[in-house]
Amino acid sequence: MIILLSGDGKYSVEGTDLDSVLESGRRLYLLLKTESYEEFTRSLYQLHSYVKTNGRQVEILRSADVIVPPLNCDPRILGSIMGLHSAP
Repeated sequence: MIILLSGDGKYSVEGTDLDSVLESGRRLYLLLKTESYEEFTRSLYQLHSYVKTNGRQVEILRSADVIVPPLNCDPRILGSIMGLHSAP
């Protein structure tokens, strides 16, 4: 699967590494839903690091299957965009 780390390139992740990435994505969603913003930010940094360490960088022109938000995103705004709660 091709993962776009917003602001940090595209990576191919497969196998058990992909399973870990998908589980992290579900966790990030739940953290947004429960408005656990500090933990969301820490987990987002961990996910970016994991993908860069365990994935293989691919050319930027490849289509992405998953987009991971940039590290500097505001989780309150992201949660609002996703319809999880009202805008800040």
